[in-house]
Amino acid sequence: MCAGALDCSVPYVKLPRLMSVADSGRQLIEAAISQYAAGDLTREELDRRVVTLCAADPAAREEFAARIDALPKRKPPAAKTRLRIAAAGDAVPAAEAPGPPAEQSAPPPEHDTPQVGRLLSGKYRLEKVLGTGGMGVVFLAQDLIGAESVAIKVLRAELQTFPDIIGALREEVKQTRKLRHENIVGVYALEQDGADPYIVMEYLQGKTLRSLLDEDYVRGLPFARAWPIINGIGDALAFAHDRGVIHSDLKPENIFLTVAGIPKVLDFGIARAVRNPGNRFGDRLSAYTPGYASCELIEGETPDFSDDVYGFACVVYEILTGRCPFAGIDGVSAREQRLELAPVPALSAAQNGTLRRALAFRRKDRIASVEEFLGGLAAVAPRSRKLGIASVVAAATIVGLTAWWALRRPGDTPLADRAAVTVPNQVARKAGEVFSECAKNCPSMVVIPAGKFLMGSPPDEPGRRDDEILREIIFSHPFALSQYPVTKHEFRAFLAETGYQPASKCQDLTNAPSGVPLTFGEPGFAQTDNDPAVCISIGDARAYAAWLNGRLHAQLYRMPSEAEWEYAARAGTQAPVPWAGGDSAACRFGNFADHSYDLRDQPSTGDPGICDDTYAVTSPVGSFPKNPWGLFDVLGNVYEWTESCNRQLDATNGDAFLTNCKKFTVIRGAGFSSPMGNNLVRFARRMGPVPEMESANNRGFRLARPL
Repeated sequence: MCAGALDCSVPYVKLPRLMSVADSGRQLIEAAISQYAAGDLTREELDRRVVTLCAADPAAREEFAARIDALPKRKPPAAKTRLRIAAAGDAVPAAEAPGPPAEQSAPPPEHDTPQVGRLLSGKYRLEKVLGTGGMGVVFLAQDLIGAESVAIKVLRAELQTFPDIIGALREEVKQTRKLRHENIVGVYALEQDGADPYIVMEYLQGKTLRSLLDEDYVRGLPFARAWPIINGIGDALAFAHDRGVIHSDLKPENIFLTVAGIPKVLDFGIARAVRNPGNRFGDRLSAYTPGYASCELIEGETPDFSDDVYGFACVVYEILTGRCPFAGIDGVSAREQRLELAPVPALSAAQNGTLRRALAFRRKDRIASVEEFLGGLAAVAPRSRKLGIASVVAAATIVGLTAWWALRRPGDTPLADRAAVTVPNQVARKAGEVFSECAKNCPSMVVIPAGKFLMGSPPDEPGRRDDEILREIIFSHPFALSQYPVTKHEFRAFLAETGYQPASKCQDLTNAPSGVPLTFGEPGFAQTDNDPAVCISIGDARAYAAWLNGRLHAQLYRMPSEAEWEYAARAGTQAPVPWAGGDSAACRFGNFADHSYDLRDQPSTGDPGICDDTYAVTSPVGSFPKNPWGLFDVLGNVYEWTESCNRQLDATNGDAFLTNCKKFTVIRGAGFSSPMGNNLVRFARRMGPVPEMESANNRGFRLARPL
């Protein structure tokens, strides 16, 4: 059975371009038999492929049927983990029986794999097998340093004979680590224990899309229930494409559904590394899957974004029908046989037209972007690639489908249109809800629930300072905070509309000062539009809030208080930091002064540092996981401004944000220049009061508003 956060594929040998249709079909059947024997294909699906591919050759059909019947009987599958795939806005797991959450797949017997119990690199203990695939064996492992469970893919011994492929994989893993997105399985590192290379990944619970379709929805999902899955997959692909990463091997086996019904795409870049044209072994280790590969991939052309559109469309077709397009025949064979796509009954003529164009055999005829494909399926006008496609609110029927899927996704250009709210304060909102209040350039806000917490730090917390006074703070009403620090693009829109001049002096607090005057526009290093705005004084931040209030004709936005910031940043925890196992685990959670940062002033150093988050300076907002309450970058990327009426801490009543007091400005959080290993990165750490007009290139801000 396929496993999540795993490689469940069967390797395919690249088909020669002049291979006959009959030979192509025979090879596809051989591959399908291998999948069936490995537990990755049902007998029903295998028989269907044999009948389809041998339609004109009864003798071959009988030959294959006899071979299949002679195969050893497969063990019955383990108890199902049925996921409740709900309509949009309704995604929660539905347990069929009590007990612990199901694993990522039903593992083979542990005695079949002698590596269980092995300690890799002195820090990962292999606990059990989760699954096997063409690239290797995947284990559940315990990270003894980070004190967490991870999935580890130990690569096939065959791959170890090709140093080039390990180097290519290492480079792909490095790029994939930057794809931090809620619909992409986290990849942490490619490491080596002796002669054995292995990939460390996020550990998930649930099942693959392949298992879901084969076990629970053999005839496909209704569109309203399928749409959140389709959109999540598309969101992941578009996020990767915006960063220049092509998947190249999208298929149901490489899509995982958590027990909460959240789709996650895995194995970005691995297929491309194996197929890299610079590798001498390219013809021996081709990693695409013919039934989901475009003609161009099969024929050995350089991968393109539209190849992922083709694979994605194949997956969408199968989600909605339970069948592969063109009966599972590879694209080249389907093109040569001039096969036409059977329409999906649940879709409108326009939506089926979109699906046909996404599955065009030639790139020039194919939909070029994931956004355009999703826009056509959702029956709305397609968006520009730069606008993003995050969350979707879908109606229960296709006709009534509401697609406001252009809301900003982490790291995208924050220019997507949003419905205006006429009377902002009269809208009832739930904890965790994300909203925005104007047509464009308004921050995404997250509703923070009412509650109480202990602000400050206990006397025994390492690194504690005397001004971190421990006291209980109570919030009797919810409030909202920006989901991300205000971005460079958002702040620039304010400057363009108002002509405001931000602080003219900015401190360079990095480890490699440029020696030139710094400003918001020139902070001493390169930034993208989606990086947080820096070189901003608190006066500049207040001016930005006042501009937004003027646009809304309401006094809503302001700077957060210290208590609001720390309460929302902690999100229910009283731990010093959001991770366990020391600073070596920090780079999975935020952008800090890591190995990449150290290389700015010591480019020749070989010291790997405590960890490496791959960013030397600021990173695009949302590049790291959000906290449990939905906020990104609260600890890491940039320090943030807060202001309070009390020099040390806010009043016990967290709701009492006074407007007629003398404000004291305090810097909270941590940033890309925050040094690791000395307890300076903590929720409770505070710096201030700070002069109001002081700005620095490691400081940004986010906004608050009452509800």
